[in-house]
Formats: sequence, structure tokens, C-alpha cells
Amino acid sequence: MHEHTIQAGFRNDLYSALSDKLEVMAKEYNALAVNAKRLPITFESISNSKEANSMSCFVMLNQLTLVQRTVLQNERSLMACK
Repeated sequence: MHEHTIQAGFRNDLYSALSDKLEVMAKEYNALAVNAKRLPITFESISNSKEANSMSCFVMLNQLTLVQRTVLQNERSLMACK
């Protein structure tokens, strides 16, 4: 298998795993946000779209990692408010 194809497959697998994890985190955050009367966050999965298979996947992984950090920080803030 060509090295580029292997790298793209790895990125897509990594993206899919992170995408799934973020969807779960968003649901957990939104459950806390309702109780704290904060606005919920929305997360739209694009793991099955053409974009997830493109070269922009690496950029999306970086963006999703930033979103993950933000969600974790917000969850900690909400937990501290309880």
C-alpha cells in the first residue's frame, strides 16, 4: 500500500475516533449546561463526509482537538458551579 494512502487512512481513523468522542462529550456537557442554565454546544459530525477523506482532515483534527479542550474546560467550570 502506498505510504500516502496509509497516512490518509490513519488520519481518517483518528478523526473518526475523535469525532465520536467529541459527540459524547458534547452530550455530557449539554446535560450539565441545562442544569446551570448555560447555552448548549452543538457538534455536527462530518466523519462520513467527503471532507473527512480529504487532505483537510489534518486541519480538522487540530480544530477538533481545540474544541475538545474547550469542552473539557467548560465542563470543569460547570462542575465547579455546582
